[in-house]
Amino acid sequence: NGNTKKKSLSYYKKNYKDFIRDSFSNDKKSLKKLLKAIKLLNEDKFDKSIQLLESLLPDCKTLNEKYVTKLFLALNHEETGDTDKTCLIYEELIQYGLADSIIYSNVANSYRKNGQTEKAIEACKKALLIDSKNTFAYNSLAGIYFIMGEFDKAIENAKKALEYDPKILPSIKYLIIIYTLLEDEEECENYKKKALANGMTKKKLEEMLASYC
Repeated sequence: NGNTKKKSLSYYKKNYKDFIRDSFSNDKKSLKKLLKAIKLLNEDKFDKSIQLLESLLPDCKTLNEKYVTKLFLALNHEETGDTDKTCLIYEELIQYGLADSIIYSNVANSYRKNGQTEKAIEACKKALLIDSKNTFAYNSLAGIYFIMGEFDKAIENAKKALEYDPKILPSIKYLIIIYTLLEDEEECENYKKKALANGMTKKKLEEMLASYC
């Protein structure tokens, strides 16, 4: 959006400090390049961001530097819809022992988009073994089980996601649809209110229910 484009590189350094960690701490030129690539990603300029990150790879001297550069490369490819390349990058990070809970939950999402359901479930479970509060892993599991028609497991994981992030809209949507299909009006109304409170319009809500129910 327009506001994103006005933000300085220092904004990205501050807001992505958990990912950047101590990467390129002695290489200001490379750090500036990394921050610019993140800025371009946020501005939806994916090709330029990918080009910058790929040029940065030869300068990665530490595991942290390789991790953060590859992570943002994967995020760019995911945004362009290239889930095959996204999976390959995440799998490389896992192979080299650089995977954390974020990497596993991210690759799970890509596996799910590729229709690799079992691999997606396995990756989510690995993410949760590392971090039992990983909202995105619970949300992904809720989506997978919802598609599989295993509503009990979908409900369990959607509610777990909401326990750690009450505003995660996809999990709220799964619960609305499931409780509508199960004809549980009380629970359905409860989650409809949550959806509306978190930015979903009545029109979008009606359209969603019409497509499933």
